[in-house]
Amino acid sequence: MEENIEIVKNNLERGTCWFCKKRPAVDKAAIEVKMHGDVTRTPTWQGTHMEWQHVTLEVPRCKQCKSAHVHTTALRVIGVVMGIIFGLISCTATDNAGAGIGILAVCIGLGFGIPALTKPAGMKSDNDYKEFPDIKKLLSQGWEFGEKPPDAQ
Repeated sequence: MEENIEIVKNNLERGTCWFCKKRPAVDKAAIEVKMHGDVTRTPTWQGTHMEWQHVTLEVPRCKQCKSAHVHTTALRVIGVVMGIIFGLISCTATDNAGAGIGILAVCIGLGFGIPALTKPAGMKSDNDYKEFPDIKKLLSQGWEFGEKPPDAQ
C-alpha cells in the first residue's frame, strides 16, 4: 500500500509544475538537466581511461512559469549590463575612483535585485531546479551537473 501511495505521489509531482506547485506541467516548458556520475578512472599504458554514466532529467514546469523565468532572466541581463555601463560611466566621470567603484557595485547589484522583485509571488526561481527531488538524490550520491566530467575527452 505504501509503495502505491509513493507511486501516486511521484506521478502527481511530475504532472504538476515544480516552480508554482499549482498548474499542470507542460513537456515543452520542462527544464532539461544533464548530469553525470559513477565516474571510474582506470590507469592504462596510454594514460587514464574514464567511464561514467549520464542522464538527462526533466524538471516539470508550466508555460506561465517558463514565461516568467525567461522574462526575469532577460531583465537580469539587461539590468546587469546597464549597471555596468552606468557604473563605468560614473567611474570615469568622477575624480574619486572609490566612489565610482561603489556606484558600479550598486548598479550591478540593482541589475540582479530588481528582476527578482518581478517574479510572481510563490513561484520558485529558475535556479531552484537544483532542489528537485531526483536531482537532490543524484547530487547526494556524488553526481554532478553536466553530461560528462570536465576532464573527460
